[in-house]
Amino acid sequence: MEDTKRSCWVHVPSARREARTGHPGSACAGIRGAFAGLDLEGHGVRNETVFPMKTKKHGVWAVAMAAACGMAWLALAQKPVPLSKLPFSPARKAGPTLYVSGQVPRTADGADVRESVEAETRQVMDNIGRILKEQGYTFDDVVNATVYLKDIHDYPEMNRVYASYFKNGFPARATVGAVDIVFGFRVEISCVAYKEGR
Repeated sequence: MEDTKRSCWVHVPSARREARTGHPGSACAGIRGAFAGLDLEGHGVRNETVFPMKTKKHGVWAVAMAAACGMAWLALAQKPVPLSKLPFSPARKAGPTLYVSGQVPRTADGADVRESVEAETRQVMDNIGRILKEQGYTFDDVVNATVYLKDIHDYPEMNRVYASYFKNGFPARATVGAVDIVFGFRVEISCVAYKEGR
């Protein structure tokens, strides 16, 4: 029979990216930090990953192996890369309509901005402004926007910065909260712009 008193496990559901152990006070608890903040789904880990540990000896070995894998995933998930190298277009035109992909607070050269929700929102809006300008549009041409927030309680801070970019009326907008945003950011915004005669 399995020695349930000595066995423990690390259970990593991809949707919640958390680690749980059968014995929180045991060595298994050390794995918790290795998986904190990982975007596992973004790197091919879509189903639950389970590390069984039948004995204390096996548990220590499995924790060491899982921790090593976790740190490798962490390095992969958090390594900044320029958005231009990711597999999507910053924007695409369809007639006079411009569809701008969701922008996150990463600069054109791959530097992340994480100081605050206000700073993240400002970088996102700057990214959108740059894309609009490159295509011959301005914020006045934006007719619809979608805002994604990791925490809906950041709504007021995001709104203050967002509103400052529109001088002649606001576009239609939806705001979605409590979502996991790529690379662990707190703000992402996409938009649609329209300009007659283009």
